[in-house]
Amino acid sequence: MEPFKTSRSFKTIPSKIEKEKIYKYFEAYGFKAEQKSNNQFLFYKKGSLLEGWKMNPLNWESEIELFISGDEIRMTYVVEGLYITPIAFKSLYHGFLERFVSNLQHNTSYRLENKIALKKAKQQLLGINLFYLLCILITFTVIGVLEDMFHSKAIGFLLLVGALFFLEKGLNAFLENKYS
Repeated sequence: MEPFKTSRSFKTIPSKIEKEKIYKYFEAYGFKAEQKSNNQFLFYKKGSLLEGWKMNPLNWESEIELFISGDEIRMTYVVEGLYITPIAFKSLYHGFLERFVSNLQHNTSYRLENKIALKKAKQQLLGINLFYLLCILITFTVIGVLEDMFHSKAIGFLLLVGALFFLEKGLNAFLENKYS
């Protein structure tokens, strides 16, 4: 599955770049911080096998790299997806970075807008997960019927593996086309 990647740079007044403010923004959402150099920062979240079932897309495996050069800040944001494509949540990720920039440049509040965006993303993710569960239930029903008809557990296992594979690939292809 293809990760979500975006890069952005913006100009700011060097005196407005407060490193504490940068740390505070990302740490408020659970990102771990690593300062690579005086002008380069890495904020990250580690992945897990339950990645696709985490109900907050900001908690998926990701890296945000910031590089400060004079009056310019360059950012790269990469989000990995295990079961569900992160591309479906690109508006959340873009907005998250936009509110960071706005907070850094104009000292605007970001909490309410991020909360609203997260709520919308969680609702979208809940719908996707419910669809997954419905498809899995239908698959198990069909497998049960076919196992009874053919008296073979191997057929059921093959159908389960095939159905889960095609469900993941099909749904992610749909989401990537819809949100690309």
